[in-house]
Amino acid sequence: MADNNSSGSFMPFIVGALVVVVGIMGYFMFIEGGGDEPEIQIDLPGSSD
Repeated sequence: MADNNSSGSFMPFIVGALVVVVGIMGYFMFIEGGGDEPEIQIDLPGSSD
């Protein structure tokens, strides 16, 4: 029973840490990739056309 309780307390910690890490990574990816990709993608067809 004690082991199960410990696991139950440890689970939210992992989920919370995972959400924070994924959120930070996604934020940076969205800012860098989202800001760079469209610019380059629009620039390439614009110059070619």
